Amino acid sequence: MMVGKGRLEKMRTSLAQSEVDEQLVEDVKRTATEDSPIMVFRCQSERGSWGLDPSLEVREQYELGKLLIQSQVANYHAFADAGVALCIHVGLTVDDMRAMRFGGKETISTLDLTQPYDRLTDWLLRHHVFFFSNAFERFLVQTLPDLVPMLELRRERLSTLIAQSRSSEV
Repeated sequence: MMVGKGRLEKMRTSLAQSEVDEQLVEDVKRTATEDSPIMVFRCQSERGSWGLDPSLEVREQYELGKLLIQSQVANYHAFADAGVALCIHVGLTVDDMRAMRFGGKETISTLDLTQPYDRLTDWLLRHHVFFFSNAFERFLVQTLPDLVPMLELRRERLSTLIAQSRSSEV
């Protein structure tokens, strides 16, 4: 699946959730447990691939990365609320990884950190959501072992931020 100019044009006018996003959130809410704190999206696998259309200009890739991140913020909140401590995307091309990381940084720069929801979003984009160009198998061996020891600390901080965000909604 290549995400290209058509999706970019649509996202410029609406960041609405797709049916796939909604179903994914429902599946995570239904199946997540304390024993499954890590969610991995494989962008390259034997079943296919996901990425940005390589014919996009760099500025378009970065704009699309920003819009994709902004469209996923509600999902990242829902995943965290369901108990997912890490949301990892692996198998991206280097260009896709850079565009998504740029999107995260740009989104962070627009947040109002006096607001609990935005503080949680900031934390999620800095400490919960990661993008790697490593293949899945390589990620499991080289990167994941370094992330696992921090899970309990992440969970504690995440629980505090979620509670603060919920209390401000009342």
